[in-house]
Amino acid sequence: MLTEKEKDFVRAYIDPEHFEQEKVVDYLSLHETVGWEVFRCGEKEQKRTYLPWDKDSFNPIPVQDFVRRIPFYFYIPGKGACCDLILLWADESKNLGADVGKIFPVLEFMFYECHLPLKTIFDYLTGQTGNIIYDTLFFQWHHYLQLCKKTGCTDYTPDCFITAYNLMLERCSMPPIVYEVSPMQDSPNYCSIRQGRDISFQGVFPCDGDGNPVMRWIGLDVKEAESVTCNCRKMKIGTLTVKITPRTVIKVLNIYNRKGEEDIWWQVYAGPRRMSFNTLALKNRRNSLGYTQKQVADAIGSVVRTYQKWEGGDSTPDGYHLLRIMNWLDISDVQDLITYEE
Repeated sequence: MLTEKEKDFVRAYIDPEHFEQEKVVDYLSLHETVGWEVFRCGEKEQKRTYLPWDKDSFNPIPVQDFVRRIPFYFYIPGKGACCDLILLWADESKNLGADVGKIFPVLEFMFYECHLPLKTIFDYLTGQTGNIIYDTLFFQWHHYLQLCKKTGCTDYTPDCFITAYNLMLERCSMPPIVYEVSPMQDSPNYCSIRQGRDISFQGVFPCDGDGNPVMRWIGLDVKEAESVTCNCRKMKIGTLTVKITPRTVIKVLNIYNRKGEEDIWWQVYAGPRRMSFNTLALKNRRNSLGYTQKQVADAIGSVVRTYQKWEGGDSTPDGYHLLRIMNWLDISDVQDLITYEE
């Protein structure tokens, strides 16, 4: 049996435009366990709205638990809202066997303990990303709110969530999240586009209050660049641009990893002042093909003493002879004859 206070609570969070409030109240007053049919018993035919629940996704629960969850069960997005987070979560539970029930303790914490409005709960992360978020990020927000409670912070909906969350993690001596570069299918190296001295990467990158990328939280290691800028806003995918110098080195975290590999930093660019002719690679390639130094020198139109200086590191071949070496030793990529200064 519902108390009068509980009945008033039910009425407050069931939209009379879409539901017969008293039919729902009567149903809950007559049952100790609430089944799926509660979502249809009071629905107005002319205002039928797609609620997320069906017989496969809703498990019967005690009436007191159901009443506590009514603000979420019967939430209908306002005009212009993307979609109901719970609706998507329920669809996911049907498709992937996810535990739909685990979202409700999170919603209850946000609503009853943090006193966040329903619209904020359902729309905040969508505004951050420009997409509908209902999984990992939602639980990160929950964790952030728990840490806010612990530390006394009241900024529950920061302007840029990923930046605020990482700052909170560091404040609580927890490892921050590192945001990796997104693959770029049309890129020559799969991760960046170069235009003149600008090398650009795409991804979701945390920035500080002045719009500068926080590089310690980004899967890019950039050394001796002229500048690093980013146009990311909140959590929407954007572009990070490195303006290179002759001594710039750029490494990207995990961009070429095979499944199961531990974190690996891959070098994707090094400036000309970081490059040296790899004499050992030249020597190893010649030996692997079974040529003598004189045979290679003769083949490329050089004298053996000059060739010996190239392998010994006393001098380096000019472009003309380098092309002939690569042709004769079947070296297709000049990178095979380059080493980089760390």
